Amino acid sequence: MNHEEEKVICIQSEQELRILMLPLRQRMLKAMRRAGRPMTAKELSVALGITPSSAAHHLKKLQSLGIVALDHSELIHGIQAHYMRLVPATISLFSQNEAGLDCVEATVQNIVSSALNGFLEAMRPAWESKGQTIDSEKGDIMSGVVHLTQAEVDELDALLRRFFEQHDQCREGTHPWDYLVMGFRTDADPDRSPTP
Repeated sequence: MNHEEEKVICIQSEQELRILMLPLRQRMLKAMRRAGRPMTAKELSVALGITPSSAAHHLKKLQSLGIVALDHSELIHGIQAHYMRLVPATISLFSQNEAGLDCVEATVQNIVSSALNGFLEAMRPAWESKGQTIDSEKGDIMSGVVHLTQAEVDELDALLRRFFEQHDQCREGTHPWDYLVMGFRTDADPDRSPTP
């Protein structure tokens, strides 16, 4: 668990949004999350099949947004290796965003599509194996409707954030699990009375 206080990073311009949402940079962030530890540009280059200089360039761009930061440096075989870590932060795309609704919609589509594609890729071998049971050890998806007061929404949000923050580091016996949680109010009139 990160002991650093989580901050909010507000993406406010189209340029910042483009820095964040470049697909390669999203893959880098996902690789760092999955590793659950600080990584060097060299390690990321090997994981993603790119050059170390390209990985370093993209890390600097992400660092300019405050999403990654230098964790520590080590001298390895006479070369200074810089280990970068993810900064515990909530990234807000909607706060005073000057990028425009089209950019924000494209960003959300990218996030959802990436998670869905990862889920389908992870589940495909089980689905293709005849007779193999698919269980929550491999993955799961839940969908439905719940009826919540604003206080319950706030409670659920705090519960999920706390749980994810407590489990964002690699520990012995753990495995990386990608997740996407999305919730939205669906009633047309937010002031309507609930139906008994």
